[in-house]
Amino acid sequence: MFAASAAFTAWSCLSAACSRTIEPSTPRTEPGAALEVAADPPRGSWQRRVVASGLMNPRGMLDLADGSLLVAEAGIGDPERPLTGQIVRLVDANRDGDFDDPGERQPNLRDQPSVNILRKLAVNRDEVFGLADLEAGDGMIVATLADPTLGSKLLRLDRAPAEVWATTRDNANSITWHERRRRWYAVQSFANTVIEIAPDGANRNVASIASLEGGQHAVPASIIVEPQSGALLVALFSGQLGGDTAGSGVDFVKRSGRIVRLDPETGAVTTAVKGLNAPTDIALHGDTLFVLEFCSDFRDPVKSVAEASSSVRHAGFERYSGRLLTIDLESGKTVAIVEQLDLPTHLRLLPDGRVLVTEGMGTPGRTIPGPSGPTPLVGRIVELRRP
Repeated sequence: MFAASAAFTAWSCLSAACSRTIEPSTPRTEPGAALEVAADPPRGSWQRRVVASGLMNPRGMLDLADGSLLVAEAGIGDPERPLTGQIVRLVDANRDGDFDDPGERQPNLRDQPSVNILRKLAVNRDEVFGLADLEAGDGMIVATLADPTLGSKLLRLDRAPAEVWATTRDNANSITWHERRRRWYAVQSFANTVIEIAPDGANRNVASIASLEGGQHAVPASIIVEPQSGALLVALFSGQLGGDTAGSGVDFVKRSGRIVRLDPETGAVTTAVKGLNAPTDIALHGDTLFVLEFCSDFRDPVKSVAEASSSVRHAGFERYSGRLLTIDLESGKTVAIVEQLDLPTHLRLLPDGRVLVTEGMGTPGRTIPGPSGPTPLVGRIVELRRP
């Protein structure tokens, strides 16, 4: 693990632009009616390239002031090797623009729990849980370690060794720091709740998110602060019809995902954006909301990891159908800036305008349908640049 002093120094020098929320230069107007995303929005032409490959279910990222990148890896989800999750620090030592060269990956926290819930719950989908989000705030660097069956641990990485700061009853897979309120907030996707976490780690329920129109669970997946209003923006992934462990596992309602605004004081929830497919992460730059969609459909259910690995299988989620949208919260203009992402889970806005996306969720190495035919499942970080 990295020394506490080094970690804290790196955090304290972070630019505000390094977070998932960058304030607008002019005040926003008050939120009005919900924006609805078109089924087929205009496409952008952002450039993309892989900057890190061969990762074990990469999830949240945190860019540090020295140019390095912390990445949470959820692990491989194998009960024979249950402690494969880790936090790694990526350093572009030779300045070639990627993190794939010898010595450029430095483990900071090893041997963390990793579980494929296909082995524990009747979800019929290849899903790996473990280390999830990374965020900085209040002099802390926090990682979430999520398990839908055991609850979550929130780890302080600015301490050496890293230590458990708080625990939650459900899987807290996304967290954010609210500077104005001096509190942390997290979403719990299986419990469909948003919680507030005090500096001493005590937490309370702020809101329970109601089921969506089709009766499916809301499944809150990501949370950020909207600086001008002080509200929380929460991405609702949308579960399958009948609940997470009912039915075929792929009873997905297309375009039922949404972004909601949550008042952290009252718990009131209003819809901000609707018409999304499985939004899994969000970030805000001024009035532009970046929305990462995990996939366009649930398909090809499986009963076991062995079945998922036996042939070329989607195994619950349509591979290479994820995309990244930009949505102007004032005008509603939406652009699909990149498509054909392989089950992306997290994004990070960098100060120079680049966007990083982690992709490749599931059992590493199994063969999946790719854009050009069968291909191995590989965890990657993709860098996106404006044209």
